[in-house]
Amino acid sequence: MKGVRHFFRSFFWGLTRRDYLLAWGVLLALEIFIFCGGAVVLMIDFYMMPAGFSADMMVRQVMVILILSLYIARTVLAMRRLHILGYNRFWALIAPLSSVGYFLVCYAFINDISEDWSDHTPSGKDSLGLGAGLMILLGLTPWISQFFYLLIGLLEEKHAA
Repeated sequence: MKGVRHFFRSFFWGLTRRDYLLAWGVLLALEIFIFCGGAVVLMIDFYMMPAGFSADMMVRQVMVILILSLYIARTVLAMRRLHILGYNRFWALIAPLSSVGYFLVCYAFINDISEDWSDHTPSGKDSLGLGAGLMILLGLTPWISQFFYLLIGLLEEKHAA
């Protein structure tokens, strides 16, 4: 119980490297849980619910709100960690901005290709490979920011000589 209290107290006071990486891991696990849970709910909605019922938009909106709240929590933790390390806090904004930029570029690329889908696949070939590849590119969006948040966590404290 003492460890749990220390973990939540570290959100408000000193944030050591260990505490930051632990918080990063917990928030990463929550993000994975949200994505998987949302996928399961969407599959249940698609395959098991009656034809007139659809929870697609509601589930997507809830997932976006939850993921955005996790991004905000991670960014605040990264800002606190950078402040403790003696760096400018605003470097922590690189992570969410990189994900947003990557998402917008991939989304524009997918929209451009989807208009002329048949032009990008040879005749007689299946275009599922191209679609799967584009979805994988778009699926990398949250992992770009995770890489930056992890780098912030791996920085060492400056020790006074």
